[in-house]
Amino acid sequence: MSAARRGRYLIALAPFACVSATGCGDSTAPARPRPRPNIIVTISPTLAGAFATLGVTQTFRATVTDTLGDTLTDVVTWSASNAPGSTAIAVASDGTATVAPSAVPGDYAVVAAAGGVADTATMRVLAAPAGKLVFSARVGSDAQLFVKDFAVAGDAAQITTGSGTIAGLAVDQTTGVIFFSKGALPNVDIYRVAMDGTSLANLTNDVAQSNQGPSVNPVTHDVYFSRRGTSGSATQIFRMTPNGGAPVQVTTGTQSKIQPAVSPDGNSLAWGELLPGSSQEIMTAAIDGSNPVQLTSRTGINGGALWFSNTRILWSFLAPGVGGDVYSLDVGNPSAVANLTNGAGTSTQPSGGCAANTAAIVRTGASGTLAYQLDLGTSLAVPYTLPVSRTVAFARRLC
Repeated sequence: MSAARRGRYLIALAPFACVSATGCGDSTAPARPRPRPNIIVTISPTLAGAFATLGVTQTFRATVTDTLGDTLTDVVTWSASNAPGSTAIAVASDGTATVAPSAVPGDYAVVAAAGGVADTATMRVLAAPAGKLVFSARVGSDAQLFVKDFAVAGDAAQITTGSGTIAGLAVDQTTGVIFFSKGALPNVDIYRVAMDGTSLANLTNDVAQSNQGPSVNPVTHDVYFSRRGTSGSATQIFRMTPNGGAPVQVTTGTQSKIQPAVSPDGNSLAWGELLPGSSQEIMTAAIDGSNPVQLTSRTGINGGALWFSNTRILWSFLAPGVGGDVYSLDVGNPSAVANLTNGAGTSTQPSGGCAANTAAIVRTGASGTLAYQLDLGTSLAVPYTLPVSRTVAFARRLC
């Protein structure tokens, strides 16, 4: 065998040479330690929000795993960025971030670190909301109306008293007058009241009817609502002037129609229609109720329609075992449905927002039932933090 071949042969064997300090074949030789897999830190939610001047607490969660998917027990440490405001965000050891009422609007980084690895979430602080929030909340066994003026410090003011539940409310954006339905079934009436609780008037005053879910035409200021008689006939949509008077029936047919909504130009009407079985679908029509068209086809409860524009509708969808979300579509393309809330609690009753591309919703979650501002672009829902609003059922904005 040549020297060159012997050299190649010896080099090939070299990696298999015995290197044990205790001798080859010794079973007592210590095993080499297995390298630790890379650590992965994940924060949820990745985006949360608060209004400046109101303050809020938001609990972030961090999970620590390795690249094999195993959960690790490494201690998580939390911190927040100093910008835009140095004392705006404080994060406790459990991941609860508290936004100071003096926080400067902007995006703040909330950081969770473990094992030398970190993940970052964003706490978005919005400018103080404008206008007022009108909402219903339970006081004892009854429901009452509250108004929060965001220009004034302090909590919301209760503006109604008396017994009964509230079954819908609307706010005239021009006059600031509130319309709401209140009573004990089957005797529910439509009322009108000023923002300060004065000038309360019963507009329907009819013990033989159930009048619910008022909506204001922003052009004519007429009030649209659903009326159910005691004879068992289908619930229909009616119209009356803002001062009351004899209501005029707008819709017909054998299926009950509830929760009317009027488009911004005052030309179109939408409502929830109870179809055979357990389905309720969104219908649209001309403002006089003519030429009705079924807009949705989803087994479950489609209701609380809101005309976000003259062509775009938002509504809430609830189905057994599904929870509830707010959806949107363009009436010219009803098959292109977008889920705006994506399962983060049960979200219902959308209404107009005051900031661009926003809506007000009611959401039931871990913190109770609150009113939120929903950003339609990012699906970020920011709560209007009000102590008495934790049983809110309806919420509307006055811009």
